[in-house]
Order: sequence, then C-alpha cells, then structure tokens
Amino acid sequence: MRSPDKSRPKQKQPDGPPIFCIGMNKCGTTSLHEMFRASGLRSVSSGHAKMRPAAQTMFNNLSACRPLLTGLERFRAFSDINFLSPRVYLDAHVLFARLDRENPGAYFILNTRPKADWLRSRAEHVSPRGRSFAERFAKAFQVKPEEVEAIWSEQWDRHHAAVREHFAGRDERFLEFDISSDDPERLATFLAPYRLSTDRWGVHNATDARPAKGARPARRGGDKKGRKGPRKGKRAPGQGRG
Repeated sequence: MRSPDKSRPKQKQPDGPPIFCIGMNKCGTTSLHEMFRASGLRSVSSGHAKMRPAAQTMFNNLSACRPLLTGLERFRAFSDINFLSPRVYLDAHVLFARLDRENPGAYFILNTRPKADWLRSRAEHVSPRGRSFAERFAKAFQVKPEEVEAIWSEQWDRHHAAVREHFAGRDERFLEFDISSDDPERLATFLAPYRLSTDRWGVHNATDARPAKGARPARRGGDKKGRKGPRKGKRAPGQGRG
C-alpha cells in the first residue's frame, strides 16, 4: 500500500500566490512549515517530504532555463529550501530575485533571528544520524572546520543585505520576521488571505532551549523526533551549546 503524502493537507488548499520563506535554516523553518500545513497549505521543507529536495529541483530548473517552480507547482509554501551532501551545498534562498520575477504577487518572508544565536544553533545542529551540520558543510565546501563560522557569518550578512535591498518599499509582499521576538500574529496579518492557524506555531527541530516568540512546545517535545536536544555527535571546534 502506498504511504500517504504527509506534505498534503487534509483540507482543501486555499487559492493564492506562493509563499517563500527566504531566511536561513535554523531560523524557525520547521515551525513555519508545520504552521503552514496546519493551515491547509501544501508546504515543502528540506527533510520533510519524500521527494527530491526542492533546492535540487530549483537548481536543476535553473540550469535547464525552466521556471524555478517547474515540478513544484502543487506546493503553496516553501521553507528551508537548501540541500547538503558530502559534495555540494545548494541554497535556493539566494534565488529570491528570480522567484520574485517568475511569481508576480508572491509573498516573501525573511525569517531571521539574532546572528549570534543562529551561529550557535547551526554549529550545534546534528542530523538524526548523528552527523554534525558544520562538519558536513566543511566537507562540501572543502574548507577546514574552524573556517566554517566565518563563512556562515559572511553569507548571513550578504544575504540579509541583498534581500532588504531587493524588497525595499514593498511591505505588502515582503515581511522580515524575527522568530525570537516577533509575535506570530504578524505572520497571520501579512498572510491574511490564508487565515493561518497561529495556535499551531511552536518550537520544532530546536537545537537550543530558547523558544520563539509566542511559541508553544511541539507535541512530542524537543525536535520532531521527540528528543529534547540534539543527539550526541561531533561539533565544529570552538562552538558551545546554545
């Protein structure tokens, strides 16, 4: 028997333009994904759909000169659209300008948090198989583990500056949302046509113990596997717990 598509909402999906969360991973992407799904939106997020990662599909489309969402048209919301393997790291968030051009009327959310907290959370992130995100990133980029934090910091600054410049003066379709201090009702107001279920906003896949603003604990606690913290695994040198 074919397993059900867990990315598919039970109720009919509301009509409307796509929603792109273009912040980095470890910035509430899983919480956003779960809230979208609870609101009846078909949402895709790295590691949450039994399909080719959306980042790979988008970059394949880019290489073939196709619209980036070719093959992904059934989805309404996108978050954590990156892909990391031992050989390559793909971050489709950087394609925001093309996504904007190809999808008139789309909503864009720069999900963010204090950079120092983000750096700690990323450094502490360990996959379900016990593999450090920082070490996997270093291998893909062919750099030393101690160089990773500086690379992340530079990527963060460059991406935030580019996004803010691109969407300047377009508040009706762009929202910068700080998961550590902003109320989820800001998301509901911004995405009013979708009538988001903010009561489902909560902490999911958390690396540290500090909850997002207005967050409720995930049903099974901790991260999506029910753990209260990351599995033991190797961490990038010089990184402490968040």
